Amino acid sequence: MSARRADAPSATDTYPLDRTNQRRLAPDFAGPVVLCDIDKTYLATNFSSLRGLLAIPFEFAIDKRAITGMAPLLREVRRGPGSRSRLTPLYFVSASPPQLRKILQKKMLLDGVEFDGITFKDQLRILRLGGVRRLREHFSFKLTALLLYHADFPPGAREILIGDDTESDALCYTIFGDAVAGRLRGEALRKTLVRHGVGAPDAAAIAARVAGLEPRDSVARIYVHLEKRTPPEAFAGYGRLAASRDALQLALDLWSTGEIAAPGVVRVAAALHEAGRPLPDLVSSVLDARARGLVTGAAAAEAAAGLAAKHLWPAGLSLGVAEDPPAHTPREGLLTPAAMLG
Repeated sequence: MSARRADAPSATDTYPLDRTNQRRLAPDFAGPVVLCDIDKTYLATNFSSLRGLLAIPFEFAIDKRAITGMAPLLREVRRGPGSRSRLTPLYFVSASPPQLRKILQKKMLLDGVEFDGITFKDQLRILRLGGVRRLREHFSFKLTALLLYHADFPPGAREILIGDDTESDALCYTIFGDAVAGRLRGEALRKTLVRHGVGAPDAAAIAARVAGLEPRDSVARIYVHLEKRTPPEAFAGYGRLAASRDALQLALDLWSTGEIAAPGVVRVAAALHEAGRPLPDLVSSVLDARARGLVTGAAAAEAAAGLAAKHLWPAGLSLGVAEDPPAHTPREGLLTPAAMLG
């Protein structure tokens, strides 16, 4: 199927972006759809300076460096929990310019990462429109991209969102979840967006777009990769969110929720070890995941046994089934902390 692209045609849909969706899901589709950030989540993109931003389109695919473990993790997400790939729908959102599309697609080909669509931020068009402020304000772009994909998905889709802690992914994702579910709309949504740096016209356009959506509580899980090493406790107030220190912890949680297979956890750990992570670090990652409730004690012990079978666990180290922390239950009501609302 050919890609479908859109550039926001109406007065209430004016964000300059470039998007593709190469897969139309069946109306009766009922399963997970993964939407993943690229910059600082999958790839180590340099947005720390204008110089770094302008250099992005001129890099080669081979120069793009993936965050350690994320490429194999995304391959496992695509494969799903079975022995044969279920081709889990996978979409990316990048604040990089669309001129990067060919390079990024080549990088994903090199990494073996299959995907169904990417949305880019059209930075040159933003400059032509005189929106210099929009270059660094990614919140409204990312939220618009998520809403456009959400409108493409059938009612049975469960959205799994993956981001990082370098910007405001946690807040963006929970606001998205509350907005599509009907818990945060209208003036309350508009004021919340403006409070967090979204320009008034963009905030009004997003609120108008959300108003046209049938309420659907579709966000199943939110993952925030702690690229900046933010303490996980900083995200305790967000609903349905798991903070991961590395790709192994992300894999453990995805396995515990039935989204990837147990051998996939081992493959992600192997990739980390091959990249230089010593075995004690893998042990620490598993123990921390267990302590924070990303996996149960029994699941952690099973994972340790699987790692030991592939020589990815210190010989003779037994991980007994410890007492589990209180079970995590998905929060009902607002996912966004009340203190972050407008």
